[in-house]
Amino acid sequence: FFMYAEEVDWGWRIHKAGWRTVCVPTAKVVHLVGQSTGQIKPRSIVNLWESRLSLFCKHYPRWKEWLARRMIRIGIRRKQRALDRDAALSQADRAAMHDAYERVLQMAKTGVPC
Repeated sequence: FFMYAEEVDWGWRIHKAGWRTVCVPTAKVVHLVGQSTGQIKPRSIVNLWESRLSLFCKHYPRWKEWLARRMIRIGIRRKQRALDRDAALSQADRAAMHDAYERVLQMAKTGVPC
């Protein structure tokens, strides 16, 4: 997994191996929102959904993966329609985001290698 979903995969693999996972409520994490990906948002969207699709493929039965891919396509199409109404984006940024969403739609249609 690149950048996204690796911790979920790790947790599931730990559980499947019979190990116990625990929550430490006193642990603190500082997350600098978008600091590593905010500058390249279209690419981060593609990476995010590629990782999620890989996670579905790896850990879920085919029917659930198919259902997840169908739901992603519905959601991404809604995102594209909202993007067309977003006046805050430049034409270049809008085009880049549209291309990223198209890549996600293609991945959701065909699936990704597990």
